[in-house]
Order: sequence, then C-alpha cells, then structure tokens
Amino acid sequence: MDGFEHPGGPWPETGGPPVSPTATLGGPERYRWSYPFKTMLDAGITLAMGSDCPVERLDPVELIDRAVNREPRSLHERLSVEETLRAYSRGSAYAGFAEDVLGSLEPGKLADFVVLSTDIFAVRPKDVADIKIEATVVGGEMRDRSSK
Repeated sequence: MDGFEHPGGPWPETGGPPVSPTATLGGPERYRWSYPFKTMLDAGITLAMGSDCPVERLDPVELIDRAVNREPRSLHERLSVEETLRAYSRGSAYAGFAEDVLGSLEPGKLADFVVLSTDIFAVRPKDVADIKIEATVVGGEMRDRSSK
C-alpha cells in the first residue's frame, strides 16, 4: 500500500522480518500471548486468517511468513505453511459462511488465488519471506501481473 507507514521494525533478536505493530504497541510480554494460532488449532478451533489491514500491512506473503516464523518470544505458536494457507483459504471461507463458493479451487467455486514465484511448500520456512507474488486471479480473471 503506497503511503502506508508501518510502525514495526526489524526483530532486534534476529534481524528478521518486520515486527507486528501489535508487538510494538503491546510490548514483548503481552505479544508472547498474542495470536495463539497453534494453541487454537490444537484445541480443534478452525482458524480464519486475514490481513487485518490497516493494523497489519496488506502483504499476504509477509503475513504467512509471520505465522510460520514467529517472533522469538512466541515460537510455540508458529504454524506450518500448510496450516497457515488452510487458515487463509478454507478457514476464512468457513468463518464467512461462504465455504460453498470460496476457500478452495474446485468446479463451481470462485477462483481467487495468487501465483507465487516459487513453490511455497518447497522452500525452507525462513525463506518464505523471499517469495514474490507473480500474478493475482480474482473470480477466475487475471487482475494483476507483476512486471519482471
């Protein structure tokens, strides 16, 4: 998003991805208990994930990276790439009572997806942040294609 200034900075302990504004505003001790994704998943709760923009940046790869590579104080809540993508797709469709038309690529459903620069399941978790979005398809129609 042009003109959006993200209040987070790099994680001091690792030099990793930008810190969530939640971590910056809530402090390190409270952030440890923020976004308890793994705890909820292990309890049988269907996870529904989204951008939460403007609280978080509207960058799906960054948000997937944050779920897979948590801040050092909350590593116990990290998810696998598969768990994260399921939460962003099927989980969000379920939460919106729209799993009959959204959430998976099947005949009769809306085809909303992105084309990534590499197979997200083939990279090491620490390399997820390096993946680029090559194209965006909404309702089965190409909406955006990156310029190489």
